Formats: sequence, C-alpha cells, structure tokens
Amino acid sequence: MRLATRLILYIALSSVIPLAVLGGGASTVAVNRILEKTADLQGRTAEAIAVHVDTWVRLQLELVHLQTRALAIDRLSDAAKAAVPRLVLEQTPAARMVCLLDSDGTLTGPPVTSPTRADPAAAARALSRALEAAPVTRGPLVVSEPYRVPPTDTPSLGLATRSEGTTRIALELSLAPIAERVRVDRDEGVQVAILAANGDIVLGGGDLIEPSSVAELLGGTAVDVRYETSGGVAVVAATAPVLPVGWTVVVAEPVERSAR
Repeated sequence: MRLATRLILYIALSSVIPLAVLGGGASTVAVNRILEKTADLQGRTAEAIAVHVDTWVRLQLELVHLQTRALAIDRLSDAAKAAVPRLVLEQTPAARMVCLLDSDGTLTGPPVTSPTRADPAAAARALSRALEAAPVTRGPLVVSEPYRVPPTDTPSLGLATRSEGTTRIALELSLAPIAERVRVDRDEGVQVAILAANGDIVLGGGDLIEPSSVAELLGGTAVDVRYETSGGVAVVAATAPVLPVGWTVVVAEPVERSAR
C-alpha cells in the first residue's frame, strides 16, 4: 500500500474512533436521563396513590369515629343496641358488614350486611379474627390488617371501637375504591401494588413486585430503586408510605422498557 494511501486511511480512522466513543457516551447519558425521568415519574405516581389512599382511610376512620361517639352504645337499651348495626351500615358507604362484639370479641347479635356479602356469619368470624390478629390502634378505633373473605376477591379492612365498654361496634370495609385507583394507574409494563406492614401484597402486584425485593423499603419513601427479580428482570421502582395504616405503595417497571 502506498504511503499516501496509508496516510489517508490513518486520518480517516483517527476521526471515526473519537466519534464512536462520543456517540457511545452520548447514548449512555441519554439512557441515564430517561431513567432519571422515569424514576421521578414513578415517585410522583407512588406519592399520588399514597395520598389518595391516606385520605380515604382517614375519612373512614373519622366517619366511624363520629358515628360511634354520637351513639354512645353502652348507654343504650338492648333494643336500641340491636338497631345500631343497620344504622351504621346505612351511613357508611364502604361498609360490607357491621356487627356488635363484646369485650372479648364475641358476637352479641346477628351481623347486618350489604347485599353483596353472601355469608354474614363467616364474614363476622373473619372480621373478629382479623381484629385480634395484628390490630393497629388509631385513637378510639382498632384497625386490622387487610384480609379476604371468599368468594370476594377484593380485600376488606376491619375497624372496631376499642374495648373500653361492654359493647364494641365492628365494621368490615370494602377496599374496592382503592382497588379501582390501583387499576387506573397500572399500565402496560408498569405495575402498581400496595403492601401491608408485614410485606403482604394487599392490592395490585405482578411479577416485577416481589415483597422480598422491597422489604427494606416498607413504610418509607424511595425513588430510583433498582433490583433484579427472581426471574432475572432488572427493575426500577419507587415507594411511598400510607401512614395511618402502615402500608406502602410500590410502582415498578422493567429498566429495559423505561430506557426506550
């Protein structure tokens, strides 16, 4: 090869190599910026869902508290007490069932249910067990972990007045309004879940959201969380807490999808 030809090739290669390096660096920067924007969007979504759930839960607690305080059930006659479950059910839109319990958690009368509750006795037993299992005290009320009563797929939340008197008012609340919010925020490739304080998935979920992968983040706020699922999928996620009940909202999607 002539010297002139070799010189031309050398000059050409000298100009191509820096451009290739620059192109690769620019691509990496672009991907990182996309991932940063994805993480920010995920954080905003998780926070918005958490605020929605927080507001809903606080509203239910306040609604039940105001009713039970106004009723002063231990001052009522037995006949008047028997009418309380129906009254509370009608004034609490999210309630599936209302019943009266004694201080030991035993039913003192038949439960009153909404038309969607198929087996009132089984629902009452499930509510009593949920309230005894891992209750959280919120002022004058006791709140259970979410639980399910077959054949209903949507989980329930148990509330009851604290056992300061001889009679307690207990309610089973449907989490259907929260389930609908989670459904709306889910998208193709984007998964949303609400986890209980013990790490169990309450609503939503998917193969990208493994409780073990986000166990250390429960109850906290985090963005740009990276982990790999048991199936080998790289995930970017964000979390936000629901303080009244100790739940955690998780929003996740594959890193490969978010980098597109």
